[in-house]
Amino acid sequence: VTANDTEDPPGTLDVAVQIDTGTWTPAPWNPTNSRYETPWDTTTTNDGPHTLIARATDTATNTTTTPPTNTTVTNAVAADPYDTLVLADGALAYWRLGESTGTTAVDTASNHDGIYTGTPILGQPGLINDPTNTAVRFDGNNDVVKIPDSTDINTGGPYENRTWELWFTAPNVTTRQVLYEEGGGARGMSMYLDNGLLYGGLWNRINDGDGTTPWTTDVFLSTPVTTGTTYHAVLVYDYPSDHTTLYVNSTPVATATGMGRLHKHAANIAIGAADNNVRFHDTDHLGNGYFTTATIDEVAIYPTSLTPTTITTHHTTGTR
Repeated sequence: VTANDTEDPPGTLDVAVQIDTGTWTPAPWNPTNSRYETPWDTTTTNDGPHTLIARATDTATNTTTTPPTNTTVTNAVAADPYDTLVLADGALAYWRLGESTGTTAVDTASNHDGIYTGTPILGQPGLINDPTNTAVRFDGNNDVVKIPDSTDINTGGPYENRTWELWFTAPNVTTRQVLYEEGGGARGMSMYLDNGLLYGGLWNRINDGDGTTPWTTDVFLSTPVTTGTTYHAVLVYDYPSDHTTLYVNSTPVATATGMGRLHKHAANIAIGAADNNVRFHDTDHLGNGYFTTATIDEVAIYPTSLTPTTITTHHTTGTR
């Protein structure tokens, strides 16, 4: 802001700036360029038109205000779209859940298309920084995406590295509800909500004759979550490095060791509910159920263990 009068020395006026109808923010004098300045972090402002007004007051309390200055904020979009990163990092299955009609949940990475069952609400606002993509909201009654078994996801193996990734927001995090699961009572994995916690679980209870099974204990990692918050959840299984880690919003929140190889685990792959059998941290479940009320977006599976740096890049790129 440039402001001066004939009675007061340069830099002694009381200058402030208002953005839209917000509070007046002081603009101190900058002797380097002989202007009054205040910072404005536009990433904290919604995209679109905004109005700026400057006000100056002299030592005699005379005040003048500038006419409104109109400007448009367009916050920077990541150089690489989120979906480009997911595919470039080797996803073997990637359900964007961006369909607006129909019953097919397309796998954009390969040929593992799923089927929308029940009455999920398609075309919901997406959870990532991509205005062209949408998400799916589940009703908690009978909505589920059923995905056929396949050798590269669950019926092959044994698997030594795997990463599961998804975005979600839930209006209820108290009741037990499955976000994603594959496998059954003998071997498999699950990601679910229960009693205010997000869980990521893995188990292999059968002796598969390779010296690493059955696992000594099931692995269930958890962290608190709240309603109405968007989360980027990633579960990384790395047998060679002996760790399974749960990441939430790029932060490793829980880690376990002592797992063996994860062998084939047929019978079901599902988004939004349990389809057939599944295990939880405190019990087993036979059959279907535990339908979620969450909105879920960008579900991906990788045949590798994503690194912390890669997970951070995904979160940063995908965050609104």
